[in-house]
Amino acid sequence: MGVSLKDVAQRAGVSIKTVSNVVNNYQHVTPTMRAKVQQAIDELGYRPNLTARHLRKGRTGIIALAVPEFGNPYFAELAARSSTRPPGTTTPSSSTTPPDCGRRNSWSVRVSGPM
Repeated sequence: MGVSLKDVAQRAGVSIKTVSNVVNNYQHVTPTMRAKVQQAIDELGYRPNLTARHLRKGRTGIIALAVPEFGNPYFAELAARSSTRPPGTTTPSSSTTPPDCGRRNSWSVRVSGPM
């Protein structure tokens, strides 16, 4: 398992909330405290767990675009235009026909909303 906020907090000698505030770029953290926590983050190689963050927030930032076929120039253009997206979002692409692998959930992706 990777490095957690708790590990960073112990290394920096601060609370988990302080580490969270630094990671989430909360503006009311003193520069000295931010540097102390950032040093611990760098030493331990902490990387935020995006899956955990998405579960906590209840959203993924992924927008789905379902089209009948990419071979049609209209849908290809629509898909190309949808790939210009706001920062922090992802546009997965696939055909609308899931692969036949016998499990319904193997093709599903949790999205924040359809497009």
